[in-house]
Amino acid sequence: KSFHRNSEYHHALEFYHRALLGRKEALGEKHPSVFSTLHDMAELYSDQEECSEAANIYQLALAGRQETLGSKHPSTLSTMHGIANCYMQQKKHTKALETFQQLFTIRTTALGYSHPATVSTMHEIVCVCCELAEYDKAIEMGLQALRRIEENPDREYGSSFSLSLKVGEAYLKNNQYAASLEHYECGLNLMKKSLDKTDPSVLTTMANVAMLYEKLERSEEALELYLTILAVRERELSVSHPATIRTMEMVAQIYAKL
Repeated sequence: KSFHRNSEYHHALEFYHRALLGRKEALGEKHPSVFSTLHDMAELYSDQEECSEAANIYQLALAGRQETLGSKHPSTLSTMHGIANCYMQQKKHTKALETFQQLFTIRTTALGYSHPATVSTMHEIVCVCCELAEYDKAIEMGLQALRRIEENPDREYGSSFSLSLKVGEAYLKNNQYAASLEHYECGLNLMKKSLDKTDPSVLTTMANVAMLYEKLERSEEALELYLTILAVRERELSVSHPATIRTMEMVAQIYAKL
């Protein structure tokens, strides 16, 4: 996989094809290693955003893994996940949601609701529901996932801040500003524990919090936060950078209202 990791796709594809032929000849058409190579080839096509080809090869790998390993085997579920991601890349969100829901059902049965893989799938369902503008469903699933994380503080769940932010986004789209602010602030606090305070994603989240302060008529708090963002962007980007200028405009608008 070294060519794959180094983004030398044409070399990677050549060697995957050679490995596939060799494995079929040495091990037979239905050996698990054959389907493992197919999965890796599909992943390569997906990385190149050749989604149709990736989906076709993932389907071959999935059928083989289901037959030889079973529908609940981690390798089978990994291929299902790849197919769901292909659907997301193709903006086939309804199909992606169906696949992620199938994954969720299998993982809750095999692993339980609190397993990190199950919670990760819940997070992905939240993301797809937001793409489909099904914000109530996104909120419901997101809150369930956040409860699992809170109930198991000793387990590693990855970037839980992104889940909190996604729930905040769903509340925002639903015009539920107070609930949105709660989750954006929670996500921001978690981000600051793992990312530098000058990281662009941290500053973007701070701007979203400031925007929610405005919507909730908490103008002075919004102004304080925008000024903090402005100081960082002037220092890290430049006075003439578009993001800095946008922040200046937000500061000006609030001063005009005070």
